[in-house]
Amino acid sequence: MVIYEVNLAIDADVYPEFQLWLKKHAEEMLQFPGFIKASILKPEEKDKTGQEKLTVQYQLENRAALEVYFTDFAPKMRGDGLSLFKDKFSAERRIFEVQDNILR
Repeated sequence: MVIYEVNLAIDADVYPEFQLWLKKHAEEMLQFPGFIKASILKPEEKDKTGQEKLTVQYQLENRAALEVYFTDFAPKMRGDGLSLFKDKFSAERRIFEVQDNILR
């Protein structure tokens, strides 16, 4: 299992619109092969830059599914956000391999 994490910094003037778009974007991501779950997270601490912060964590079946996304779907999906919001946000991405899930 793999976690694909996208950390976002969004200008305050587009934040409400960005939030609405992001939910639809995450729902669309879940239609791709291997995507299981998406969580949109907001940190508790306030950002001192005046930007709003959000993190999206996508859970995928495996790294191969993520590679298919990068090859076949990522350019369009990333382009959608850029065409709508231009330089009003930035994104940093990280990939995690799940070592263990410990449940109650």
